Amino acid sequence: MTSTQRKKGAVSLAVAKARNFFRFVRLRAGIYRGWRADIANEHTLGKVLAALADCQHFRNYVEIGTAHGLGSTKVIGEKLLARSDSCCLWTVEAVSFLHAVAVRNWRDTDLRGRVIFVHGAVASDAVMTYDEVLADANYKADKNDYSLASYENNKTAADNAPDAMPHLPNEIDVLLLDGGEFNSYGEYRALAGRSKVICLDDVAVIKNRRVREELLTSDEWVLAAEKTDERHGWSVFCRPEWQGIVTPICIGL
Repeated sequence: MTSTQRKKGAVSLAVAKARNFFRFVRLRAGIYRGWRADIANEHTLGKVLAALADCQHFRNYVEIGTAHGLGSTKVIGEKLLARSDSCCLWTVEAVSFLHAVAVRNWRDTDLRGRVIFVHGAVASDAVMTYDEVLADANYKADKNDYSLASYENNKTAADNAPDAMPHLPNEIDVLLLDGGEFNSYGEYRALAGRSKVICLDDVAVIKNRRVREELLTSDEWVLAAEKTDERHGWSVFCRPEWQGIVTPICIGL
């Protein structure tokens, strides 16, 4: 990283800190209740997640990346709340502000213990270095998500967040990886061993490109469905023994 990049990073960090302060002010005012969802029911991935949440074969769902709680959290959570069996979504967010927003957005909903909001990080020691970000094939200098300020915010949140692992189930039926831009691979390594289905958002960018590439070459996983040209791309992988159930769910939409 050059000295110019460091100077620009210092300025952008100062701006980011000021922005975070005003975010909390806005949170108290309740303006985040209508926030735009990255994954919604009208997106193909949203439809896939809703169908998987409707599947009676699966009960334990884990989502990394709650954000405001109005996207994939809502898609999965509403389906689970409508089911009559015992099922649950654990949704994990490392950024304390976003966790607070999500909890506030769901405060009027009777969750019945089926949607559990976890403030924490799954793999705080697995965040990429910024030099690795700069060297990544998908790095774009003009993309704000890849600025030093965004990276430092991501890393600081992961470093300071509580350990989420003790709060998560030992057996995960469906895992959605859609958290920070720079630590999804570490989260995948931490949770893949206990999962049956792994859903990835943003596979065409830094976040989950490496995860997708590794799953494609693994003998333990098969590709159930994907669309790499929709938004930033998404993929669904499953254990081979579950392909007969997962693939029809994904392609039948």
